[in-house]
Amino acid sequence: MFYSSKSHWEKQVAAALGPSYRMVTAETLCAIHLMVFIHESVEGLLVGTKTSTVACGCWGLLGNKGGIHVSMLVGKTSLLFTNCH
Repeated sequence: MFYSSKSHWEKQVAAALGPSYRMVTAETLCAIHLMVFIHESVEGLLVGTKTSTVACGCWGLLGNKGGIHVSMLVGKTSLLFTNCH
């Protein structure tokens, strides 16, 4: 089944992970959706979450092709999550 709202998927993933996890951020570019969750035991170490999207579809404007990135620091470890199509 297709859900136009990404909140359905966010709730399903959060329920599957359980109460020890919380969503740090979620970013959408058309049908691409990226969610990042963190465990409560390291949540206090989270610093500087940044998100961005790049639409590369027709004429570089449409989001039917492109990517999303989420970057952050957890303690002294730099993390980058990327989703693209």
